[in-house]
Amino acid sequence: MNNLVLNTSPLILLVKTKLDWILPELAKCIVVPYAVVNEIRAHPSDQIAVYLETLDYLKVVTVESQDIVLQWDVGKGESAAISYAYTHKNFRPVLDDSAAKLCSFALGITPLGTGSLLIEAKRKGLIPFVGKALEEMRNNGMWISDNIIQMLAQKAGE
Repeated sequence: MNNLVLNTSPLILLVKTKLDWILPELAKCIVVPYAVVNEIRAHPSDQIAVYLETLDYLKVVTVESQDIVLQWDVGKGESAAISYAYTHKNFRPVLDDSAAKLCSFALGITPLGTGSLLIEAKRKGLIPFVGKALEEMRNNGMWISDNIIQMLAQKAGE
C-alpha cells in the first residue's frame, strides 16, 4: 500500500477501537499534519490526545494547505491531508468525509476511507472481520449506515 496521510476521524476511530496497530502494517510511511494533531489536542483530557504521543510510527508534518484545496471549504484536517497528498504524489489521504473525498477525486487524488483500510487489513490477514470492526467504530462515533457496512463487508468477502 502507498504511504498514508491521515485525517482526524480515521485516526481517532482506529485508536478508539484499538485497531491503530494496523497502520504500520499497511504502509511504509504514515504522516499526520499538525492541523490534525491540533484538532485532537483541542481536547487534552481525551484519551486520544494522550495516546497520540505514544504512536512512534506517526510522523507529524507541517502542511501549507493549497489554495486549490481551500476552495473546497472542507475542514482544516481534511484540507491539510489532501494538500499533503496533492504535493506528495506517493501519499494517499485517509478521509471519511464525503466532501473531502470529492475534493480529492476532483484533484486527481484517490483517497482511502477507514473501511478501505480495514478491507486491506483483512486481505493481509491482520483482522478477521471488516463488518465487526465497522460496527465497533460506529459504536465509537463513526457515522456509517447498515448498507455501507454490508457493502464493505461484502467487498471483504464476508
